Amino acid sequence: MKRPFFTVIIPTFNRVAKLPVCLNSVMSQTFDDFEVIIIDNGSTDNTENMISQEYVDSRIRYFWQEGSGSPAKPRNQGIQKAKGIWIAFLDSDD
Repeated sequence: MKRPFFTVIIPTFNRVAKLPVCLNSVMSQTFDDFEVIIIDNGSTDNTENMISQEYVDSRIRYFWQEGSGSPAKPRNQGIQKAKGIWIAFLDSDD
């Protein structure tokens, strides 16, 4: 698989109602050489189910982790999992 140009890292926590706006914004870009890494920081609101049912796209990778209380740990986890040449951060409520 070709290495993506960008990795968009989205840390999230219980944002199932707002996350679709964020993801739709990313997925509607005309530039499509990117991957999206969603790091779920301990959500209990069915975030994983929403993503797996609504977003069937090989560019999206979802990871759940025990809640850390801050967005720093999920961002760092995203960096470790990133395959892109460049990394961009996007908050799940943006």
